Amino acid sequence: MSMMYDFNQPGVSSTRQLINISRQPHETAMPVFIGYVRNHEAKHQHVFRIQSLHDFQTKFGGGIDGGYLFSSLSLYFNNGGGECYVISLGVKENVASDPVSGYAGVFDLILDEPEITLLVLPEMVNLKPEEWLKLVTLVGRACMEADNLFAIIDYPSDPDIARACNESGSWIGEERMAGYWPWIYHRTDSRQVQLDANPDNFSLTPPSGAIAAAMQQNDRQRGLWRAPANIPIEKAIRPEFNHLHPVTLFHATPGTGRSVNQIRSFPGRGVRVWGCRTLTTSSDVRKLYIQNVRLVRWLTQTLKGALRPFVYEQNNEITWYRIHTLIRRHLKVLWEQGGLIGEMEEDAYLIEVGGEVGMSEAEMLNGLLRVRVGIATHRPAEFIRINLDFYINSSSPPSEENHPSGELYEKSL
Repeated sequence: MSMMYDFNQPGVSSTRQLINISRQPHETAMPVFIGYVRNHEAKHQHVFRIQSLHDFQTKFGGGIDGGYLFSSLSLYFNNGGGECYVISLGVKENVASDPVSGYAGVFDLILDEPEITLLVLPEMVNLKPEEWLKLVTLVGRACMEADNLFAIIDYPSDPDIARACNESGSWIGEERMAGYWPWIYHRTDSRQVQLDANPDNFSLTPPSGAIAAAMQQNDRQRGLWRAPANIPIEKAIRPEFNHLHPVTLFHATPGTGRSVNQIRSFPGRGVRVWGCRTLTTSSDVRKLYIQNVRLVRWLTQTLKGALRPFVYEQNNEITWYRIHTLIRRHLKVLWEQGGLIGEMEEDAYLIEVGGEVGMSEAEMLNGLLRVRVGIATHRPAEFIRINLDFYINSSSPPSEENHPSGELYEKSL
């Protein structure tokens, strides 16, 4: 089999009908909402699964003054969101002098629940810029620790404070997060209402709940490789600010700063999600676009799970062939669904296993097996690489703490 590949791929657009991503056994966009609740007796820092806003009200009560968990969930379910998780931070009145300390232990709970793939933290909008950055740092670390975790970041309503947050310091895991602003005026009942009508009929809420629903719907209907952008937000009346005002302050040229995706209103088309960038300051397409990051992370997790049984096999050409065949089957399905670009399979992906990677004899004798996968995404300048190294049928692998025997780990992209 020839393993010669051209890594430079031309830009290609695809219009074929896609197969629904719901073929996947689990949701690729399963959010967890984290925030304050009304019910004093609700279990604190425990993962709950809910199916509706009524479920939330039964367990936690309704909304609270100055809190945004309930209204974010309302936006989520009103925009077609399905089952999700909720973690209570307790009652707002009991918040410590350092509100970020209330999140202690939350991310361990999330990392222990493999179904969770999206983080939604609407209460972060009430934090001071230095507290906001501290929480974003915790979020970034959690996202970097998990294979398939992505965070939806809310900003304070005030544009000056929001900009101060966005321009603050260096961030960890910024390519695993996407920011959205401004907030959304939305209806809280089924009637058409205007902003000068009864204020009890509408609410002003950070956009993360609507974004989580948009990502989930996008994954189901179009595929997680498609940009979660230009998606209408149901029950929305208008953004708090229009795109000609301070929103332009949050649009940066790739490589020069962080871009925050916009919530915009279009005449005759309603309020829509506009933009699909992560919060990275890099111009690297592997890190810059939400759909690329989420596709690579999901595929990495999928391949790790598929290859795990091979840790007990012999490190020989028969095993390499079986692994190559298994990975090709996964990638071919993804390509046929429209998730990868290329007229032919060899244009869409490459697979190198074992000897094809150029492993040394000592590495093979020690049980090391290298797997290299390259994929051409919907913004291809070159293949995006996924490297998986693991030890198979070995009683004495290297003793690095993070690379135990029989465990898969990702070296780099």
